[in-house]
Amino acid sequence: MNTLSALTHFVDQYLLWGYVLIPVGVMTEGDLTLLFSGIIAHLGSLNFFAVLGVAYIGAIAKSLIGYYIGYQLKKRFPNHKFLAFVEGRVLYYLPHIKKNPFLSLLISKFLYGFFSMNYFVLFFFGFINSNFKKYIKYELITSFIWVFVGISLGYFFSYAALKVTHDIKKFLLIIVALVVLFFILEKVITFIFETFENIDNK
Repeated sequence: MNTLSALTHFVDQYLLWGYVLIPVGVMTEGDLTLLFSGIIAHLGSLNFFAVLGVAYIGAIAKSLIGYYIGYQLKKRFPNHKFLAFVEGRVLYYLPHIKKNPFLSLLISKFLYGFFSMNYFVLFFFGFINSNFKKYIKYELITSFIWVFVGISLGYFFSYAALKVTHDIKKFLLIIVALVVLFFILEKVITFIFETFENIDNK
């Protein structure tokens, strides 16, 4: 079978696992999980709003875990080198994080990188013992924006690929090309952002 029905049939067989793995993927990785969740939702195997809901749960769980880990690290190992490393990395990319925590949290979710950058920001808010009510309020908003944008992009990628072909091999090649292009663009934006922040700090 060379059509997309083979892919959707496979996903349909493991539908429940799909909804379970999405929040886990959001907590541990993020961008790729959101993109591929949006792609599968567009193909009709997963419900878009259900995907949005479970991904959002994963994002909020990540926020709570990150804050808690940061708080506990500071409490148990206040002078550990790892905390200094995290603080240095966060302040390098987001020097205005204490003045503008909402914008910094939002930006951190879109900065290029696997796992570390956004988690480091969450750790940071935990170990500086930031006001938890404000933190969670900001995270509820910024996490929804990040999740919605990521899933919607995946949905659009699938829509664009289907406009070109229904052959599964060609479809997957187009999807891979679009995802690679997305990460290249994200990397370029991160580089530009980093450059401007460094100029601003001089």
